[in-house]
Amino acid sequence: MEGLEKSNPNSWKIKYRCTGKGNGDRGCVEWILVTKDDIFVTSRGYYKSSREYYYTFRCPKCGRNTNIPEKYIPEIVRNKAMEKYKELYMN
Repeated sequence: MEGLEKSNPNSWKIKYRCTGKGNGDRGCVEWILVTKDDIFVTSRGYYKSSREYYYTFRCPKCGRNTNIPEKYIPEIVRNKAMEKYKELYMN
């Protein structure tokens, strides 16, 4: 019997439907293979203390953004996306 391989965040990917969820719900409904490099953070709110953050990908077919629930994304991938967000928007 073989043990389960540990999940490697560098090879993380998920098949997810482009729905536009959280971004107007006008996705093309194509299944997209999303990798760690496709994930970026979007946010909503008026003040830093009351912002909501979302993990998002842009569909290569229609260009619409779709939010993926964070429970489907490994913590290390979420952290890396948040670091990029903070670097771009919070300095």
